[in-house]
Amino acid sequence: MFWIGFSFDVTGTTAMHFISEHPFDLTNLHTLTGQIALWLMLAHAIWATAVLRKGSETLRRKFHRYSLIIWLIWLVPYFGGMFLGMA
Repeated sequence: MFWIGFSFDVTGTTAMHFISEHPFDLTNLHTLTGQIALWLMLAHAIWATAVLRKGSETLRRKFHRYSLIIWLIWLVPYFGGMFLGMA
């Protein structure tokens, strides 16, 4: 599910890149936070795969803690994009 979510987010980001007036400008805070979130989501999906393969309960607990942090970081560009779209 993490890989599916990641692929959907990359697809949506790519689509927004093509319709944006200022595509991929890392000086833009929304673009920068979005890129950070995407890279963290990639690391998250890789780690989820590793944790599932190993099946360790300790790794699962650490993974869930990391997941919450990634999700909170992901919310920054998500809500930022919503607010920018309303402006």
